[in-house]
Amino acid sequence: SDPIEIGEPVGIGNDAAGEIEHIKGASDKSQTAIPYGASWSRQFRLLAERSTKQLIRDPAATIVRYIISVVFAVFLGCLFFDLSFTQRGLSDRSGLLFITVIQNVFGPIQGTLTVFPLEKAIFFRERAAGYYHVSSYFLSRSIAEIPFQLVPPILYSTILYWMVGFQEDADKFFLYVATILLVSMCAQSLGLVVGAMASSVEVAQALGPLIIVIFLLFGGFYINPDSIPAGLAWIQYISLIKWGYQAVAVNEFKGLTFTCTPEELVQDGSSSVCP
Repeated sequence: SDPIEIGEPVGIGNDAAGEIEHIKGASDKSQTAIPYGASWSRQFRLLAERSTKQLIRDPAATIVRYIISVVFAVFLGCLFFDLSFTQRGLSDRSGLLFITVIQNVFGPIQGTLTVFPLEKAIFFRERAAGYYHVSSYFLSRSIAEIPFQLVPPILYSTILYWMVGFQEDADKFFLYVATILLVSMCAQSLGLVVGAMASSVEVAQALGPLIIVIFLLFGGFYINPDSIPAGLAWIQYISLIKWGYQAVAVNEFKGLTFTCTPEELVQDGSSSVCP
């Protein structure tokens, strides 16, 4: 087959909506007979290379993500420094674990929500011209983002884990980091999906926070699962915050023993007990 060249996509503004609809209509009409100029694997390779170059050409955004991860980790590390093994320490641990999951959901989603909306015009144009399949475009763009999304959660988890005094166990440390990485990657993928479904950048930026807040409410921290109305109970099972929080909580609390300070003891008849 003849070689193809895939150009560099550019950002688009609100005034591009009409152009998008025009190009989309042309693409839809030719949907049944688009002659592709390269195999799927070659399309994927070229698109992945293009996406990687785009990300490399914008080092400032990557560096800012790294700095934010380190700053948040140090801030939380100072706030929760050297957690105790009292009842107060138990409560602080629980809250901190939930915060770490939320932090690693918000960041990746916000970072990927606008990826597809900003490229829609160029996508419809190149798609109509038969440059590539939708699947090769989506997968290449998603995979190209992964290396740039891995470093922030690793930095965040490593700094925070040892500053706050989570369990000094290598297995638990690596399981904690792996869980945060998976949560971050799931959030990144969710952001890409929402962005691909949205008709514009504004719609994507409105839908993203809404979905996060819903998952947050069903994350297992704010409301007891038994108190959730039956008709809404299913939402908790698709909440990545719930599964991430459960994983890090079980990892941290399993094997720990907590005590009580004199102020935390509860009077039970003639004796005081630790609740």
